[in-house]
Amino acid sequence: MVISCKENSPKLTDNNKKYIELFKSARRDNLHQTNPDSAMQLAHVTDKIGDTIGDDNLKLQAQIIIGYIYNHMGFPDSAILELNSTLKLANNIQDSAAMAETYQQLAQSYYDLQNFDSTAYFLNIGLILSKKIGDTNVMAAIYKGYGDLMREKTQYDSSFIYYQKAIKQYKRNRNVTNLAIVSSNISNVFSEQKLYDQAKYYLKQSIKINDSIHNSYDLSNNYNNLGIIYKNENKFDSAANYLFKSLNIYEKLGNQFGVIMTTFNLANIFMLQDDYQKADSSYKKVYNFCVKNNIAEGIVRSLIGLAENETSNGLDEHAKVYYLEALEISQKEDLLQFQQDILFNISQLIIKTYSKDTVNYLAQFEIIQDSIYKQNTTNKILELEKKHSSSKKDAEILLLNKNSKLAKNRLVIMALAVVLLIVIVILISLYFRKRHIILMQKHLLLQEKDKTRELVLVQTDLVAREQITKAENAQLETKLKEQEIVFHTISYAKLISVFHEVMEKLDTFTYKLRGKHDREDFKKVLQYMDKNNNINPLDEFEKVFKKVYPGFNSALIKKYPTLSPREIQLCALLKLNMQTKDIALITNISARTVETSRYRIRKKMDLTTNQNLISELLSI
Repeated sequence: MVISCKENSPKLTDNNKKYIELFKSARRDNLHQTNPDSAMQLAHVTDKIGDTIGDDNLKLQAQIIIGYIYNHMGFPDSAILELNSTLKLANNIQDSAAMAETYQQLAQSYYDLQNFDSTAYFLNIGLILSKKIGDTNVMAAIYKGYGDLMREKTQYDSSFIYYQKAIKQYKRNRNVTNLAIVSSNISNVFSEQKLYDQAKYYLKQSIKINDSIHNSYDLSNNYNNLGIIYKNENKFDSAANYLFKSLNIYEKLGNQFGVIMTTFNLANIFMLQDDYQKADSSYKKVYNFCVKNNIAEGIVRSLIGLAENETSNGLDEHAKVYYLEALEISQKEDLLQFQQDILFNISQLIIKTYSKDTVNYLAQFEIIQDSIYKQNTTNKILELEKKHSSSKKDAEILLLNKNSKLAKNRLVIMALAVVLLIVIVILISLYFRKRHIILMQKHLLLQEKDKTRELVLVQTDLVAREQITKAENAQLETKLKEQEIVFHTISYAKLISVFHEVMEKLDTFTYKLRGKHDREDFKKVLQYMDKNNNINPLDEFEKVFKKVYPGFNSALIKKYPTLSPREIQLCALLKLNMQTKDIALITNISARTVETSRYRIRKKMDLTTNQNLISELLSI
């Protein structure tokens, strides 16, 4: 876009000319992507100059840059205010190229606000305009926007196709800065599908580009994301290495938020590596920064991290103190989702110590859970009403929000509310559904056995049929026994949990009895019930497991003598391919502690990243 300047105007001073040339140069060199702070200052000055000398084209280009930087820095509301003004100006002077670029930036703003209908609308208009005028740079940015939108909807194949279109255009235009951004986004597509090798490949491509053009701002984000991928692969040393690289760059840039974000991620790595002291120090650094800057969500996240670190270190009472502080802040700031998670974790800690506070926290947990469902429904209705209100102010959005579509959206919101209520009922009956599923699995196994027997009778002679049938029967019987072990163990664990909850509730009724003798008799009944129902699900599990696999424990100890009794017990549970959450329920520990224990077992077995722990246990 050519910027017209009224050089003959007396208002255009030499200093103004200097700023205009700097702005042109910065725009050509993509300074708004590599150094957004400097680009923002320059754009604001240029916007004022354009207003002073009456150059609408100059103002237009400056405002587009300002809107882009607001989006880039995570302020979509400010970006929308700026870009709406930009769009009106572009319409007034009939600048199609500026209009196309503005629509693309508005789409980015609404995407950041999770308003995907408006995102798709602005992307569609921007693509039509950019194709009409042949603006390949805007076209590429819009393809990137469609890729982001498809990724958000988990339509990963479509997302990858749009990203590839964007890469093709950026390569033709030799726009390496945006090429690096799209490569990073493709990495996110594969990372979300847990295809970490492909994710690392594209992210390293982005790192290579950003390093070559000295784009430290995006390079620090790349290193941080790569560290997270290695963390997800349980390669904690590599994860820490890249996170430290990210931290060093953020510190050099003076980006305090980046420093704190990376420090928080490093704290998680330290905790998983059992370096509880470093983890504690890092979480406290995040906590102090968030307190100083009054960032409530950051304070709560750091307190939860400190609590999880103490739990992993076996200091449950210390963990409870941190959880309670986090709960108080989240209640004060009305952070419902955090309250839900914290109340659940506190309940788990209290259940471990058989404290009388359990019922109280579980009751609060249920109330918060209901509030979250109601709030989600309310937010969707408010979002729809906001969209309808904005359509009256803007002729462009009026086309998007026609009366018929608005009515359909309202019906969808109401349907979602009904679905949410149904989900609550389904969750209550989850235990019975699981039991039904296990019975169905048994039935399917029996059907498989019958089909296999028929095939064997056709293809082999009588002797071979008898041998294969015996082997299959033994294998199927083993599978059925494994299913029974898993089912009964989980059932025991859940029943015990429910039993203790009932006992706690009954205990509160003791003091409601008027007579002293009545209270004493009632307490004796409770004590008798507690004494005669103290079943340990792990004891029951080990009895049945040893009958099915009598030589497993001795063979495991012989092969890996450094394993502790608790780790041998966990190996038995893993051999049956139990889920982490079920193991956590049975052993009365957190899911994170189960994952940490698995990591320790892998280290003691000296397994490589290509070796699967479950496969190793099945071979014993």
